[in-house]
Amino acid sequence: MLAGMNAPSESRISAVIPVRGRAALLVRCLESLMAQARPPDEIIVVEDGGDELALEQAVAPFERARLLRLPRWSGAAAARNAGVAAATGALVWFLDSDSVADDPRALEAAEALLARLPDVAAVGAEIVQEVDGAPRRVQIKHLQPNGSAHTELMAPDAVRELACDYLPTCACLVRRSAFFRVGGFDPAWRFLSEDTDLCAKFWRWGWRVLADGRCGVLHDQRHGQGQGDLDLMLRNELRFALLHLPARQTAALPLHQVRFALDPRTRARLAGGAPGVMKHLGSVTDAPQASAARSTVSLARVGGRYALGLARAWGWSGLRAREILAARRALDAAAPLPARFPPRDGGR
Repeated sequence: MLAGMNAPSESRISAVIPVRGRAALLVRCLESLMAQARPPDEIIVVEDGGDELALEQAVAPFERARLLRLPRWSGAAAARNAGVAAATGALVWFLDSDSVADDPRALEAAEALLARLPDVAAVGAEIVQEVDGAPRRVQIKHLQPNGSAHTELMAPDAVRELACDYLPTCACLVRRSAFFRVGGFDPAWRFLSEDTDLCAKFWRWGWRVLADGRCGVLHDQRHGQGQGDLDLMLRNELRFALLHLPARQTAALPLHQVRFALDPRTRARLAGGAPGVMKHLGSVTDAPQASAARSTVSLARVGGRYALGLARAWGWSGLRAREILAARRALDAAAPLPARFPPRDGGR
């Protein structure tokens, strides 16, 4: 149970948005929320560092929005926990400051699904668009044997109540009761992977997680923060695998990682900057428009960088082995893995 939480109202929906700067993007997000056919009853913007005055000015025009300040930078997981603890709704709509709910019935559709499906903890859909005017696609997340995520792009109309390994917290509606039941976000995930961990805990505790295009929220990835931190991404993937994946998979992790690194499709995606796939490798990849010669160089460079990152990740996990194993034992004791986990087989 998270400290300081308010008693929820069954009829209320609270939106929670962590933000660090990006006041102009936040205004666009808030405008889209208030244009919903069923707008959230309250919007809690959690300031996790940034320009205080600019954020105050961004939030002020919106009557349902209020600004909650953290005393120091704590990361997205802790910021979202603080927002949920201050919320009063039985349902919590998690968004990012660069999310745009431009379908006016997105929240209404998500609320109706949770009302009809009591065993579902979270529902949503992250919509991406490569460039203005391009077709929109839903990103469906599949966990790989090495703990990384593979993204499948699907047309929004084709995604209906689809079980998925996890939902990004830039676009999902969550039952507050389920959120607290599993302990909320683990603040150890200071950047990236907190959504993967949360949904894994939902599946462990017997809840389902569904993607549905009718609940879709556009995620404008052009403004992503912290892209390019390959070491952090690989550490998080490894920590997640050690915490949640079945023993037979964790025992074979080095083999899975080598296979993943050597797969030409993996390196092509990294070098080509394919949208929605390993997007946090921005600083070590070439642009999609790169020449064939540059792409060849990029493939070799990415392969070497990936191998070095893996070595660092294993070194990092070795230093924290006792902590990670204790957390794994606690999770297994509280809620053993379901017979089939991840719930959806991935595959490329």
